[in-house]
Amino acid sequence: MIQDNFKYFEFIKSESFSSEVAYLEAKKQQLNYFTCIRMLRSVYNLSLPKAKSIIIIADNKTQNTDESSFDILNRHQRLPQN
Repeated sequence: MIQDNFKYFEFIKSESFSSEVAYLEAKKQQLNYFTCIRMLRSVYNLSLPKAKSIIIIADNKTQNTDESSFDILNRHQRLPQN
């Protein structure tokens, strides 16, 4: 079984950030698609279809704006680095 360390994303969730924001941060950290799916399902207790829809929605939003995932997080508060 694959062991993932999602403590950073658990912290993001504990700070009331959405699953979309967590996904964008994972993408910024260059996590692959399948790891992002596992993170969303594990940390946010999402079903597979819901995790996939979060990724599609977040990717569509970032394609339609100039705001990076870091800017979204930074706007709310400064998060500690991994």
